[in-house]
Amino acid sequence: MSKILNKCCKSITMRILFSAWFLVGLGVQLSAQISSYSINEHDSIFVCNREYISLFADEQFEHVNANVSTITNSLVSTDHCSEGFLVTLQNGSIIHFFRLDPGNEGGHVGNDAGIFKRISSDNGTSWSPPEQIYNDTLYDDRNIYGGLIGQDSIILFFRKYNANNAMAISYHTMLSTTGGQTWEAPVSLNKTPNTFYMSHQIVKVPGRGYMAAFWGYYYIELRFSPDGLDWSNIGYTFDYRNTQQYYLTEVSFAYCGDGRLIGLVRDKRNMYGSTMLHVASNDYGYTWSEPASTNIGYPFPSGNPLIFYDNQHDEVFVVATDRRHYIGNPYYADQSKIWIYRNKPEAILSNPLGFHLTDTINRPFYNYHMFYGYPTFTRKSDGDYLIVFTDCFKKANKKEDADLFQFNISFETVCANASVFAWNTGDDAKSILVNESGYYKVEQADTLGGFSMDSVYVSMTNFEIETDVSAIMQGETLNASITPHLSNTNTNIEWSNGDYGAFTQYTPASSCWLAATVSNEHIACADSVRILVGIDRHTRDINFKNAQALIEGQEISVSPNPVGIDAQVTIPTEGPATIEVFLYNAAGDFLRSYQAINGHFVLNRNGLAAGNYYLLVHASGQIKTKQIVLI
Repeated sequence: MSKILNKCCKSITMRILFSAWFLVGLGVQLSAQISSYSINEHDSIFVCNREYISLFADEQFEHVNANVSTITNSLVSTDHCSEGFLVTLQNGSIIHFFRLDPGNEGGHVGNDAGIFKRISSDNGTSWSPPEQIYNDTLYDDRNIYGGLIGQDSIILFFRKYNANNAMAISYHTMLSTTGGQTWEAPVSLNKTPNTFYMSHQIVKVPGRGYMAAFWGYYYIELRFSPDGLDWSNIGYTFDYRNTQQYYLTEVSFAYCGDGRLIGLVRDKRNMYGSTMLHVASNDYGYTWSEPASTNIGYPFPSGNPLIFYDNQHDEVFVVATDRRHYIGNPYYADQSKIWIYRNKPEAILSNPLGFHLTDTINRPFYNYHMFYGYPTFTRKSDGDYLIVFTDCFKKANKKEDADLFQFNISFETVCANASVFAWNTGDDAKSILVNESGYYKVEQADTLGGFSMDSVYVSMTNFEIETDVSAIMQGETLNASITPHLSNTNTNIEWSNGDYGAFTQYTPASSCWLAATVSNEHIACADSVRILVGIDRHTRDINFKNAQALIEGQEISVSPNPVGIDAQVTIPTEGPATIEVFLYNAAGDFLRSYQAINGHFVLNRNGLAAGNYYLLVHASGQIKTKQIVLI
């Protein structure tokens, strides 16, 4: 099983945990709510001031496994059956065209051989018996290649070969416009003297029609046809006949989209390290890279290459069959294998050594005769791929027996969660806390090679309610204002007392909350203050002994806070004094008072439930408050 990253199962999501802290006149009150944002749907996130945001990066990557099935018999008989090509028709039927040389006398060459087909209506699970479609009884009809050139229109290439004197006679095409049911008569194919064979498959290249490779030793010419019938246009040649720098022979090409073509060429030197050669084009085959050795099947030479492109997953597949016995001791044909590679096109377009091996399979016949190979492929109606290849052995009469075998490449989607994180803040955790405006970026990866990066802009709205006092006598007026800093000038400000605008004057009848909402087209934010009213009914009869002014800028000290049993309280005064200190609950109700002698007293929480409370001191026209928490 091989695993290659494809793309995300779902978009990267940053779940936003809002912890909104609203400033209160006598302390701080916590409010929280949880929201979720998809970074693909939100370029920016607008939040209110003093809200702490937890950004969660929880990418889930989608990986597509390519599962290679076991090899099964495809056509095993006493006949010599080999090579050919596959097509899938519009109705889902698969046709395999191949060479068949009948009986025990059939072999690698033989003038009794003809062109046959077989059909599968169940994605290759079963096949019809072989059916002959052409046989010139005088010659060996061999090297059968071709493909689809339209809906159920098939072009078939072959050559006539005289097995008696090992001479090529002629080269032909045959056309079927009925999905292989009927065939037109063979048409002679004009070839140059430099070519002897054709590639196993034709490739459709946008803007140039169909492409087929014709080759001879050290030489390949690429021909283009607008309709799959006229093959007179030679679009490009690889010619190393004079220098013999590259021993070019059999070839396979794949069009990979965006003008990209990748070709693999058999290196006929048949020596250690003479792996397949790689050529590539970025411009629809007008120009090509120089041949370069690959890592395919290294260090062994191979037979005919097969490369194809899966546009479903944007993947290139290579199926190679090694012929290691050419090297000799200690390498023998019984150990030959099928090599399966899989890559993104961009990973191998300019990198001949970048092919990624995903599977190897032992040849089905363990014997010392060469591994035949010559794989061909088709995409099935279910989106998977059927691969058919040939293996062989020597019969008792010394002739070669060849049979057909097959396997499937199927796809399975699995998802993996990101486990490695790198934020532009320097953090490496899954989540980060932020409380400032700015761009936040994260890179994520999983253990299977998945990687992504994304960003979001967080805009923090900066405003708060400012008051001249937080505790007033009954009948007094409170002045409150806010200074909003929002990106949009169309800002609305509404107070809980019914006023509008950045300023309000408020004379509450009793203790209450004063709130303001500031909003624009992006967000609505709220702030509030607690106002204590009615203090003079508890302070009007207070007898201040040696009353001293409270020290401005110093706060009431409570230790410890939160309070368990009792706490030491210190009131900042300018001299010795006995001051009465008042205790209120969170609703602003008076509960009890304490005497602070020389600014100190012990607060005992007997009879008080756990919760938020407030101490208040009123002396010499000044008011100080302190929040305490009883636990």
